Amino acid sequence: MASAGPEVQERPEFIGVVTTRKAELIPVPFNGKLLRVDIKAGQRIHKGEQLAKLDDTDLKSDIAAATADERSSRSASGEGGARSRQAMEEYKRMARAGTKVFSAMAIQAKLAEAQAGGASSGASSEAAKSIRIKREALERQLAKASITAPFDGMVLSVRAREGQVAQKGEPLARVYDPSDLLFRFAVPKEHRKQIAQGDRVELKIEGTDRTVWATIERIADEEAPLNFSVVDADIDDSKLAPGEIQITSSGRVSLLADNKTSSARKGPR
Repeated sequence: MASAGPEVQERPEFIGVVTTRKAELIPVPFNGKLLRVDIKAGQRIHKGEQLAKLDDTDLKSDIAAATADERSSRSASGEGGARSRQAMEEYKRMARAGTKVFSAMAIQAKLAEAQAGGASSGASSEAAKSIRIKREALERQLAKASITAPFDGMVLSVRAREGQVAQKGEPLARVYDPSDLLFRFAVPKEHRKQIAQGDRVELKIEGTDRTVWATIERIADEEAPLNFSVVDADIDDSKLAPGEIQITSSGRVSLLADNKTSSARKGPR
C-alpha cells in the first residue's frame, strides 16, 4: 500500500474591507439653512469645488452691524482722545501760570477733565477691539458659507439634505481619496506570528474576479480581552483600473506561503 504524501497545509484566510488612507468627514461650519447640496454619493469631486451652500443672510447682517458699531467706537475713541489732549494742554498752561492766575480748584478740574477724556478714549478703543474680534470671527464663518472639497476624491455618503436647518458640527458628507486604497482585516491571535510588516498578501475582493495584491504596512496588536490584531495592507493601486474597487467592499485575504519565511527572518517586532 502506497504511503500518503506530505499533508498540504492550507493557507489561512481572513475577512476584511477596503478602506482608504485619506478620508474626511465634512462638518457644517455654523448653524444655518442649507440652501444647496450639490453632491451625491459616488460623485467625483475636486479640491475647492462647492459641496453645499449655507444661507448667510443673517451672518451678513451681523457683520454689517458689527462693522457700524466698530466704526462708531473708533470714532468715539478718537473724539475722547482729542478732548483729553486739549484738556491736558490747557491744564499744563494753567499749571505753569499757577494760582496767581487760576484757582487751585480750576487747575485740578482741568486735570480731571483730561483724565476723564483719556479714560473715555481707552474704553471706546477697547470696545472697538472687542467688536473687531467678533466681526473677524463672523467674517471667517462667512468664508465657510460655501462648503468646499478639501481634496480631490469621491463622495462616499451625504448626510444632509437641501433645505435642512443644520447645526454647527453636524456631518454634511464623507469624502475620500480613491487613489490610495488599503485593505483592513483582523488576524486572530493564533495566526499573529505568520504576518509581519512588508509581507505581501493576496486579496479576493467583491466586484472583481482577479487577484489583487497588497503589502502589509501596519499591525495593531489589540490588548486583552481582545484576541486579534488589526492589519492594514497597502493595495497596489497602479494595477487597478479606475473605479475597479470600491471603498467599503468586503473581501478575503490569503497569506502567501513564503511569508512565513520572511516573517521569521524579520524576527519579533
